Amino acid sequence: MREAYAKLCGPNESEAAASPVGATPEPAVAQAQLDALNASSAQSIRKYIDTQNLSVGGLLVELDSAISSVTVSGDAPDQAAKE
Repeated sequence: MREAYAKLCGPNESEAAASPVGATPEPAVAQAQLDALNASSAQSIRKYIDTQNLSVGGLLVELDSAISSVTVSGDAPDQAAKE
């Protein structure tokens, strides 16, 4: 999962998510940073899916890096696009 994350989002973001540097931020700040990183990474995954020209309607990509989970949903026109 970590290699795929680095490939899609770039090694710098992947390393930042894996090993934060400096003092531990306040929990609210840390959560906001994690939410922003998850949103940015999900957007990168969505852009990659869009480049595949699959014609998926209502595409939604959610990433939760805390549990290494990506959820992709949408309306695919056929089985080949689903896979």
